Amino acid sequence: MTVFCTNLPKNSGEWSGWVQAFGSIGAILVAVWVLQQQNNQSIRRANEEVEQIILSLRDEAVTLLGGFRQINAASLMANPEGPYVMRIPVSDAAFVIYNHTASQVGKIKNDELRAQIVITYARAFGFVRSLTLNNSLVGEYEDRLVEQARDKAAYGPLVEDKLRQLTDYGPKLRRLYLAAEAEVEKLALMVAKEIHVRERR
Repeated sequence: MTVFCTNLPKNSGEWSGWVQAFGSIGAILVAVWVLQQQNNQSIRRANEEVEQIILSLRDEAVTLLGGFRQINAASLMANPEGPYVMRIPVSDAAFVIYNHTASQVGKIKNDELRAQIVITYARAFGFVRSLTLNNSLVGEYEDRLVEQARDKAAYGPLVEDKLRQLTDYGPKLRRLYLAAEAEVEKLALMVAKEIHVRERR
């Protein structure tokens, strides 16, 4: 612009040269603007994808906890120091969303939230495995009860031993449940805060 203003074109040839120069500059500016818009759209899509992952993980954890609370929590917590002599069908496959998005968790930029997701699911997996172990102990206890009905003298001590194992494990199982419950509730609060911050941006 400085050169143009200090050396105004004097004929049509010079004008055509300047028009071409300004056209080239304009094309470059448009190309830069288009690339910037595409980049902004890519960033928005990536942020939306991360947000959906966060919400999906929160929903999965809260839903699974809610289901357990509704069906099993009352019976689990009814006898705080005693055995939990019930079998609950459990599977690691219950964590469908986490199993399919675990590799994407690293995209979450909020360090505390990312760590909380990992901690929550670690607690949840641990509780599921503890339920599996308790189920196994209950199954062995029930088998010994059947055997005791046939031969009390031989199997009575085995029944008592299995009941003692269940009694020892019961409080541990409840502590693991309460720890998982606390982490899920903490995750839900952190996700709500994160989404609120994102919406304000």
